[in-house]
Amino acid sequence: MASMMLRGKRKLRPTEEEHTARAEHSTVSDHLPRLKRSKRSVPSPQDQLCKRCAKIDLDGVLSRQHKTRRGLLVTRLRPVSTWAIDSCPLCSLLATTLPPEARQQSGDRYILQSYSSIKSGPSGLKAIDTGMIGIDGADKYLIAQNQGSTWLRILSPSYIDFEIIKDWLSLCREMHTDDCASKASSLVPFMKLIDCEMGDVVPAANHPYVALSYVCGEGMEAFGNCASIPKDLPATIEDSIAVTRKLGFRYLWVDQFCIDQNHKEDVTAQLLQMDSIYRNSDLTIIAAAGRDVTYGLPGVGKRHRSKHNHSRIKNQSLVCSLSQPQFWINNCRWTTRAWTYQEGILSRRRLVFTDEQVYYECYGMLCCEAFDLPLRDMHIRSQQRLKADFCAGGNIGIFPRGVGRGPWEVLKRIEEYSSKSLTNPRDILNAVLGILRAFEEGPFKIRHCLGVPILPRPSGNFRRPPERSEATSWKPVLGLLVGLCWRETLPSPRRLGFPSWSWTGWTAPVKWDMSDMEMLQTDPNIDIHFEFNDGHIIDYDSFQDSYNDLNKSLALSNYIHISAWTSTIELVGYTSHDDKYFAAKIDLEDGSNFLDAGGCLEDGSYLHWWFKPTTTRVLTPDLTCIAIHMALGYHCIGKGSARSNIGPGLMVVADFGSGMERVAFDWVGRSNREIFDADGARYDESRYVRGIRARPTKAMRPKFKKSWRQIRLR
Repeated sequence: MASMMLRGKRKLRPTEEEHTARAEHSTVSDHLPRLKRSKRSVPSPQDQLCKRCAKIDLDGVLSRQHKTRRGLLVTRLRPVSTWAIDSCPLCSLLATTLPPEARQQSGDRYILQSYSSIKSGPSGLKAIDTGMIGIDGADKYLIAQNQGSTWLRILSPSYIDFEIIKDWLSLCREMHTDDCASKASSLVPFMKLIDCEMGDVVPAANHPYVALSYVCGEGMEAFGNCASIPKDLPATIEDSIAVTRKLGFRYLWVDQFCIDQNHKEDVTAQLLQMDSIYRNSDLTIIAAAGRDVTYGLPGVGKRHRSKHNHSRIKNQSLVCSLSQPQFWINNCRWTTRAWTYQEGILSRRRLVFTDEQVYYECYGMLCCEAFDLPLRDMHIRSQQRLKADFCAGGNIGIFPRGVGRGPWEVLKRIEEYSSKSLTNPRDILNAVLGILRAFEEGPFKIRHCLGVPILPRPSGNFRRPPERSEATSWKPVLGLLVGLCWRETLPSPRRLGFPSWSWTGWTAPVKWDMSDMEMLQTDPNIDIHFEFNDGHIIDYDSFQDSYNDLNKSLALSNYIHISAWTSTIELVGYTSHDDKYFAAKIDLEDGSNFLDAGGCLEDGSYLHWWFKPTTTRVLTPDLTCIAIHMALGYHCIGKGSARSNIGPGLMVVADFGSGMERVAFDWVGRSNREIFDADGARYDESRYVRGIRARPTKAMRPKFKKSWRQIRLR
């Protein structure tokens, strides 16, 4: 393909050489769909089959009837090292279905089985009834294609038929008139676009445009205010411009050129509306191949794709299925990055370039370049999305349908995002603002405070608390309280510039243990206040009233004030059985009958609680620590409607000399506690839990010594 360099303001028009190249490609593409005319990428069928493969009745095997997704035995295979890969076309083709490392192992034996595409094939193939053979455990199959059939395309390493992609886009615009349709929205301030015909960077003016999502890496320098793009572009940018034009668009949004990095006001305005930038684009190009911007889009420019292996053996045309797009996307560098995670989630239509093929996914359907399927027939009656048989669980494919189908999915988005990597740690909040704003502007109206989501009232039965005197009803501030109940998957150092009470202040992935389906018990007396940079304090209602202004002015400090029940804890040390957990001693209330299950505790009883620290700081017994009772607990609903009563939820805070910081959050349950009497003898809790299966809400719940305090937390 001719190189596509943009020079100054010269209008880019196809050259004579480009016209010739396109004509040559058109000639090639005419031969691609029909297997019998395609070039072979494995040994020719004239080569002699080995004895083992010659015994296989391919006609009979590929015409079998399969009642389940489990395959039927064809033959047992010896180690790959014994296969006649260089001379037998079937051995060679079977070897391509195995990962490279498996081909190097000399001792492994395999089982060759037959399958039905409807029962066992990838989701798209379930629309086609054809036979397949494959090695048990491998993720690729050899698919039979009848002569004259064109539903399975043989892809060229160096050419993409963009008419196929245009058909996908047209079908989406025609049928998906709800979720995939562009929602009217105001123009993003300071937004600019690349004019792919002229090479200029121009102000956006409601032009239809394509957005690019890619990993920058070290292959691209930062640009400031550009009136036009440079002559020499990294391959991914150059190829994206070519794709934009081939699909009939003129304008492309690329962050490096379209956000003026020298003007903070421009950057801030567009970061806050990243959801609009990607949601309003007609299409997002996702560069899922390679490690950085120099790699290019395989099949578009100089970068070729992997060979699509196929061969005609006996009377059968066999094509090696490509890897599932999920494999490439889930294992590429693009998936590991925080910025690109947001870009993929926010986009309505995504065109993903991998090293094997192009993959398309919108809110209504998924398409693979290698399959020419009856997409219209695969839709539900309303035509808004594919039938469930052709989708991946609750999602259409790899990506969720929008940021989430329910308000509490914001927790899942943050959990996923927190595992991604950043070049600049200070971008931890900026790189997710688009998702947070989408939840805020959408039907759920979920706000946040420095990344901590403010959850809506749960639909679960929080009105049935285990301690009715302490928990009665829901009030709005409890939504922020729930957002604060996150845990890290492993201890990590602090991220400078962010508060310890927010997940943004730490570098490890986070998770929430409760969900909308669980019955959460909260204490309505808890209150939270917010401190400004100048020291004055506002209550929760004032925070909500001034929410938009506070976000724009960045006037809030990293301090919050939590008023709640607290318990003094004594750090004991790491547990003997697991050095990831720290043990703490907490005194229990004096007196008797303090167990919900009916047991009695003597004066001076205490509890040992094991928690996983958030921090990598050294915790010592002389450290002043306080446990804030953030939640009374929750009922976890398991299989068969069995429930376990977990709680309370304690946030451990400690004073390291510059104010109270979060050290940990965890729930107190039977699996991470031991109760002792005043003499240090351990209570046998099993004596007090008889009948719990019949009354799940009456699980054993010890009562702590508590006092009401206000904690200033940084």
